[in-house]
Amino acid sequence: MRLFELIEDLPDPRMQGKVQHNFGAIVFVTMCVILSGCESWVDIADYCEAKVAFSVCLSNGVPSEWTFRRVFTMIDPAALEALLRAHAAETVLPNKQSVCIL
Repeated sequence: MRLFELIEDLPDPRMQGKVQHNFGAIVFVTMCVILSGCESWVDIADYCEAKVAFSVCLSNGVPSEWTFRRVFTMIDPAALEALLRAHAAETVLPNKQSVCIL
């Protein structure tokens, strides 16, 4: 899936000597969890704790709600928007029609 490549291109704003969790994993997991209906940083951390499947992505355990919050407040909004727009453009059908899911 190209989404992983798009996330890898997103600049990691954290100080490299002080990180415990993979930046790409935090972004990917957060996107998945938001699509699952979570609306707060607490919801995101709780959801990750409950889903064993995310332990594959989060090799150092589930980040705290504060880590999710801190990472996303440091991400350049324009870069994140570009990532989301690129992903959305790739998920539109080839004939440029959108898909409606009811």
